[in-house]
Order: sequence, then C-alpha cells, then structure tokens
Amino acid sequence: MSNYTIINLISTLFQIYNLLLFARIISSWFPINRSNQLYRLLYMATEPVLTPFRDIFHRFGLMKTGIDFSPIAAFLVLNLIRNLIIRILL
Repeated sequence: MSNYTIINLISTLFQIYNLLLFARIISSWFPINRSNQLYRLLYMATEPVLTPFRDIFHRFGLMKTGIDFSPIAAFLVLNLIRNLIIRILL
C-alpha cells in the first residue's frame, strides 16, 4: 500500500468522524428522541472525544457560559492530528 493510499484513507476516516461530530452538533439543536438507536450510536461514537474537552473546559470554568465549546476544540485537535499523521507519512 502506497503512502498516497494511506493518506487518502486517513483523510477519509477523519472526514467521516468530522461529519459524525457535525451531526451530533446539529442533533443537539432539535428535539429528538435520545433513546433512538441512531442517536445512541452517534453519541457512543462521538462522546469519547468530546468528554475530555468538556472536562478541561469545566476545570477552567468555561462551561459556565452555557455554550459547549468542546466540539470546536475537537475539530481543531482532530485536524491537527490528521495533519501531523499526513506530514509524517510524506
């Protein structure tokens, strides 16, 4: 498998995960049944990444604003990780 193929695979996986995070954000704006199996799958896929950021923001008192900045931080960090992996492979 060439580096180009691996880079494309990694980029695709990160894009899919970013779409899952985006779907999670959008789903929080609408009243949906939280026991829905699709929502639970989305929650289980994204919560392990969002929880550490929420914990950090909570420790620094940033969760008192009522706005959850953890998805934004997750997008940024995931993007940095993807770029780092790609640079290593190049």
